[in-house]
Amino acid sequence: MSVVTVQLGQCGNQVGLELFDVISNDAGEGGHRKTYSTASHERFFHQTTNGEFEARAVLIDMEPKVINHSMTKAVRSGKWRYGEKSISVKSRVLATTGPMGGGGAGRREVERCDRLAGLMPIMSVAGGTGSGVGTFVTQCLRDSFPKSFMLNHLTWPYGTGEVIVQNYNSVLTLSKLYRLSDAILVHENDTVHRICSQLLNIKHITSATRNPLGELFIYSLQHFRLARATKHLRQMLVSNTKMEEGIDWQVRPPSDYERTRGLPTHNFNRSLANLLIVRGKDVYSAETVVLKNLHFILPGCHPVKL
Repeated sequence: MSVVTVQLGQCGNQVGLELFDVISNDAGEGGHRKTYSTASHERFFHQTTNGEFEARAVLIDMEPKVINHSMTKAVRSGKWRYGEKSISVKSRVLATTGPMGGGGAGRREVERCDRLAGLMPIMSVAGGTGSGVGTFVTQCLRDSFPKSFMLNHLTWPYGTGEVIVQNYNSVLTLSKLYRLSDAILVHENDTVHRICSQLLNIKHITSATRNPLGELFIYSLQHFRLARATKHLRQMLVSNTKMEEGIDWQVRPPSDYERTRGLPTHNFNRSLANLLIVRGKDVYSAETVVLKNLHFILPGCHPVKL
């Protein structure tokens, strides 16, 4: 089963490049993880007759600069590359997008999949190619593949962004994608920037050099022990905290006594998730029992499967 990504605009192409780099490095470790490595490559890459790995991706932008940079950097990695025919630039985007999203490039990528698992458009919502063309491409993909799973990865703009109409663009884009997508993964630039600078000690983070998401993909959870992470992640969810710093440990679900008596309690978030995937050498030290409490899960959802 394969996943085809659609990288839209400057942000989408930057994030997509980092994503494929991380997948390639992670899957290339080999050794006792041969089954995982093979499955990862088959899902996200197409192997050519020369044995090279081509990303299952379509690159779309209104100018070639960012796309050319992404393709050059991918080749320099020596592990994978983008296909030469996986590009839509300038006016050709609108002229060839059609019902397949990315025109002939999108059609080729889908046809190269033995079995299409889903589609993943990656874009920003502040304005430009991401929020404009990206929404249109998502609509085309939904029309062409109504039964395929659609995951939209969105980068939320900085609160002090340079686009004066970014708030309108973001709301309008999100309202449209809400009706088109099966799932939406939103990363807020402000939050990701704080994580990179405060928790990961990355000194120089600018949107002009690299999207903060790229740094997050590279340095994230490897710095945290699982035994501690699950407890903190649960409390971050419950208290609606975006970073580990500032967690409100006073927020908790109501006790049975409080619920039966109807006593006032803290407002807290509940989870829709029913699947937890834990990786790493400390996997058996993860305190997963804290995630099985039925009070943390919305009515109608089953407990977390481990």
